[in-house]
Parts: sequence; structure tokens; C-alpha cells
Amino acid sequence: MNITIDTQQIEVPTGQHSQLKSRFKRVFGRLGEAIHSVRISLRSVSTPPGQPEQVCQLNVTLADGGHVVVTGRGKRMARAIGETLRRARFLVGKEIGKRRSRKRRQSSSEPLGLPA
Repeated sequence: MNITIDTQQIEVPTGQHSQLKSRFKRVFGRLGEAIHSVRISLRSVSTPPGQPEQVCQLNVTLADGGHVVVTGRGKRMARAIGETLRRARFLVGKEIGKRRSRKRRQSSSEPLGLPA
């Protein structure tokens, strides 16, 4: 599983990059063989009242070509990351399950190749 971190308008200390990567590996640990890459985008956006809001977006590319995008927001980056991870773990697991069951259905509906 390849993990990349992009930041926009946010300064993340270098030591925290490795902590973030290990946290994501822990969360997606059991799904690791089905995930090709994870791209993490951290940025700060301003809201109408002028309060900055932190945004964490995960782009997960599955090994069989699927793609899941999850976005979380919060006043603090830690909350945005936690919310995004929780939702991403659920949605990626659900997508992998759908793809596995689709493959099983397709393989069971194929002819067995027995002579007629």
C-alpha cells in the first residue's frame, strides 16, 4: 500500500508525516492487500464568518481498479483526520465486499466447461 500526503496552506512537521502514515496503515491493515494506494490531502479553508476550517480528504485506489473518496472537516485537523478515517474504513470495506461478491457471482454464473 502506497501512502502519499499532500498539504495545502498547512505546515505539518516532518515527524508527523511518518506518524500519519503508520496510523493509516493500522486502520487499513486488514484491507491492505486490496488497497493499491492512499492519497491524503490536508488543507485549510476559510468559511464565511472568517473561521478557518480544516479539511482532510482521502483518495483510496483499490487493487482491482476501484476508487473511493472520503472528505472530513473540523475546526481541528486531528478531528478532521479521525472523522475521515472512521468513514473511510467503513466505505472502503463495503466497496471491497461488493467487488468480491460481484466476482464470486460472475465466476459461479460462467459455464463449467464440461463437454456437451
